[in-house]
Amino acid sequence: MRAVVLALTVALVVPEFAAGKTYVYKYEGLLLGGLPQEGLGKAGVKVSSKVLIRAEASTTFLLKLQDPQLFEYAGIWPRDSFSPAAKLLAALNAQLQIPIKFEYANGVVGKIYAPAGVSATVLNFLNMKYSLLLKSHSAGTHGVCKAHYMISEDAKTNQIVVRKSKDLTNCHERVIKDIGLAYAEKCAECQQVRSKSLTGTATHTYIMKPSDAGAVVAEATVEELHQFSLFNTITGAAQMKAKYDVFTAIAPIGGDYAARGSLMYEFATEILQTPIQLLKINNAEAQIVEVLNHLATNNMDVVHEDAPLKFLQLTLKTTAKPRARELMKEAVKALQDGIAFQFAKPLLAAEIRRIIPTAVGVPMELGFYTAAVAAAAVNVKADITPRLPEQLETVTLDQLKKTDFQVKAEARPSAAIHTFAVIGVNTALIQAAVMAKGKVHTAVPGKMAVRADLPKGNFKVEVLPAATPDHVAAVSFETLAVARNIEDLPAERVASLAPAVASGAEPWIPASIQKTMCVTCPYFHVKGCVEVASRHAGFMGYNPLYYLVGQHKARISVARGDGPALERLEFEVHVGANAAEKLTRQNVVESEIQEENIILMKLREILEAGLKNKNSSSSSSSSSRSSRSSRLSRLSQSSSISSSRSGNDTYGPFQKFHKDQVKLLEDAVPAVLAVIARVVRSDRNVGYQLAAYLDKPTSRAQLVFFPIAEKWKVCADAVLPSQHKVSAKLGWGADCQDYSATVKAEAGVIESNPAARFEVAWDKLPSLLTLYLPLLKAARLAGFSLDKAENNKDKEVAFIVALPTQKSVNIIVRAPKTNVAVPVAVPIEKDGRIPRNRNVTRNHKPIKKIFRRGMLLLNVLDWDIKSQYY
Repeated sequence: MRAVVLALTVALVVPEFAAGKTYVYKYEGLLLGGLPQEGLGKAGVKVSSKVLIRAEASTTFLLKLQDPQLFEYAGIWPRDSFSPAAKLLAALNAQLQIPIKFEYANGVVGKIYAPAGVSATVLNFLNMKYSLLLKSHSAGTHGVCKAHYMISEDAKTNQIVVRKSKDLTNCHERVIKDIGLAYAEKCAECQQVRSKSLTGTATHTYIMKPSDAGAVVAEATVEELHQFSLFNTITGAAQMKAKYDVFTAIAPIGGDYAARGSLMYEFATEILQTPIQLLKINNAEAQIVEVLNHLATNNMDVVHEDAPLKFLQLTLKTTAKPRARELMKEAVKALQDGIAFQFAKPLLAAEIRRIIPTAVGVPMELGFYTAAVAAAAVNVKADITPRLPEQLETVTLDQLKKTDFQVKAEARPSAAIHTFAVIGVNTALIQAAVMAKGKVHTAVPGKMAVRADLPKGNFKVEVLPAATPDHVAAVSFETLAVARNIEDLPAERVASLAPAVASGAEPWIPASIQKTMCVTCPYFHVKGCVEVASRHAGFMGYNPLYYLVGQHKARISVARGDGPALERLEFEVHVGANAAEKLTRQNVVESEIQEENIILMKLREILEAGLKNKNSSSSSSSSSRSSRSSRLSRLSQSSSISSSRSGNDTYGPFQKFHKDQVKLLEDAVPAVLAVIARVVRSDRNVGYQLAAYLDKPTSRAQLVFFPIAEKWKVCADAVLPSQHKVSAKLGWGADCQDYSATVKAEAGVIESNPAARFEVAWDKLPSLLTLYLPLLKAARLAGFSLDKAENNKDKEVAFIVALPTQKSVNIIVRAPKTNVAVPVAVPIEKDGRIPRNRNVTRNHKPIKKIFRRGMLLLNVLDWDIKSQYY
């Protein structure tokens, strides 16, 4: 019943127009976009005019604008003022003066008629003037949106106030255009956690006076608000706000009309027009060719930082792709003769748009765009000896093994990426929007030479200095308010969303930051600098968006630092007999110098002794022979002791290996592999070398890693003396002698029982690596059996595992002065099967006990290590 009363009440206040009379309304519409707070940048348009409506018949009416005015805005709201778009208004004035015919009855606008000379954009703008005539739940600009009414009456002024509100996100047959969302998914969880990212509402207020013919609209006000919030912040949403007011007067008019259209918004050229830039298209084909030529001309060597913006001028319908070169069968010949080419590739990585009509008659767009252009200039020259035939399929593997390849290449790759996020007015005639714009520009040139001498087993790469631009990388982000129209593009208005700090003000948070940080690489003497500049609106409050609005820039530059010049970087790999020749062996040079010094000292002693005694020469010779014989005797004795010990001791080969590993194989066998990485400077070479040695008679391999200009080394040895013994050693320091550790493993029998032995021994280790004391302490706390063993070695831990029976395992740990015995029952059934886990835990309590002890051991060990070393 209440709904029926409301419908009757609304019907009573539906505007009525007397036949033969002209009703004149004063119209003012405003569409403004930006953050809701005052003092920040906004962009928008404003329209004002007189609207004349005349009733030609009972259901046929005419609408015409009189004295229209058009303004655009881009500045700090509300400080800055609107600017008149006089040139655009002059261009549209002829269309704006054409009367429009429409059907109207009982508050519902039906068909609309207009001449063909009225563009869709102008017609949409004129259609907004009918909004004051709409009834509840009728088809309007946004579609069929349900309206809520509130009606009040002022008895003193004899006026009726009708307020109508609409939720624009809840409409049937909603007029909306989405582009680029085919593969996007809605985040239902996000909508539940917070409010919707994009919302829209419209509020209509009518002040009506009763008359003999019915209700007459004395004043109408419409406010429309669209909000987009990327973050869940209070008052942090970007907004588009539309508003217009209408006041009445009476004057006669006449005119002739033609038919066209309907009241619902009709999408026009804004689908093809991006809100990023406004283009005046005269000859589309010629302009596309011009843009392509511009891209090709200005991006041959290095991509221009604004190349993506130029690429967006294409009607995207068009794809700009530079024709690829076909090298096909000519590739080998081109490389040997030298080849130079430029490559450029534009890409529209993202285009996501939502276009929504507004109460002012111009569309609002929420858009996200990403465009990129990549380019590279490449020069390649190959010297191949002997020269390869053009038909590669005829080349055999033996021919390639005898070929020396040398390739020199220089490349200058660069890329530019632009990303835009926009909310605002977008038409082919006028644009007024706030946008966030991000730009990335990189240019990193490189020059290198590669040689593969396959007959000699050599591979070498040289990185050579190349001319670098002022900045190898630049990143910027800024938020802007932009207003422009097609008839006066040079008068484009651009303003930052972040206002300048008032003179004399001292904010708690600085409004701008500018810093430069530099660092120099010590070996390369290359200096890198990062420049950072930022200006934001953080001084206005604690909203996170305040720190985003404004301008933010960062640039990276690379230049030669102070000190010796860097000539090149080298990386070499040598395999085979020539590998040893490429290594820089400073230890050999030092040993030769020491031997020379010893010889000189001996000669001096001989000469001094000769002056004192004529027989000194013979005595010195005799002394030398006796010294040499005694040294040989000692070496022989030590050798026999070692061999006898190795014959009697089960672990003799391990001890011999431990002693032999002190020596470097470079003194005995040539390197089979050499890997060299060095920095060649004008004063000296700096770098590292890796050498590999293989001694087949002793089944021993060794890797030696050492710097070129320093005296320390890292050595890794491995030996396989038999099929059931293996040992490895790691040493580092001067000649790998400062620190060392040996790992040995052996399989055999103990008292006819299968057994295995794992041993870790060390000569000298850093204190952090000697963890056997916490291990023993933890073992004692865990309940394992510990026995004193005074004969155990001080720098060795051995693990011995024996299988005395099929169902038991004996584990013995020999540590310095301590033996740890761990007997374990093996869960094996009589038929040899291993039971399932539940049987193991149920029937084999020793396993559970050992497991509990092991866990306790790990926990105690972890606690003890932390207490000692942290």
